[in-house]
Amino acid sequence: MRYLVAAFRIATAAIGLYTVWYYLFREDSTLIETFTVQSNIMLAAVMLWAAYALLRHLEEPPAFVKGGVTLYMVITAVVYAIVLVPPVNPPAVLFGLPSSRLAHILLPTLAVIDFLFFDRHRRFPWRNALVWLSYPLIYCTFIVIRGAIAPQLGYPYKFLEVPNIGYGGLVKNVAMYTVAFWVLGLIVVAVDRRLPRRLLWPTTVADDDVAVAPAAEVDPAAAG
Repeated sequence: MRYLVAAFRIATAAIGLYTVWYYLFREDSTLIETFTVQSNIMLAAVMLWAAYALLRHLEEPPAFVKGGVTLYMVITAVVYAIVLVPPVNPPAVLFGLPSSRLAHILLPTLAVIDFLFFDRHRRFPWRNALVWLSYPLIYCTFIVIRGAIAPQLGYPYKFLEVPNIGYGGLVKNVAMYTVAFWVLGLIVVAVDRRLPRRLLWPTTVADDDVAVAPAAEVDPAAAG
């Protein structure tokens, strides 16, 4: 089972890296600035890390890191489904899917599958849902500052386009998305806390390291 899980993670990472490569080298290199491409890069990296740790009997990625990447992939899928306008008749790239669906649907689905079935659970404190917001907020801050300094570079998302929505609209959008992402983070934590420690595959290095305290020895002399 260990090798099957590692193979799943390597395959996920390979799909992620191929999708990122297609975005940057076949479509537009400036897409590196999008949350989608960055979250897909993070997913590929953490999946390779997890697979290597699994095969080498090492500690897997920290729960905080793995959970955060899972949340960012969920955000990628939700924003794509609700906010973004998908391209019209895009060419198929892999498995008959265009790059947009690979990045926004397939890879988030694989990330959630790995989280649900192959990760250890009951490791997330509730505060993670709040701390995980640091990356999206830093990302928004960078995009807004860059747009103010170099407006010719544009904005990757319309809900961050200050020239069109103004700073009042920006604050409103950031507040709305922050609350929404926080709720998604709470859902991830709640699911983690409700699931059994390991849903499908029960053995990890960390599990092996949990020692059962030996029973107290009784001194025969004292007992007499």
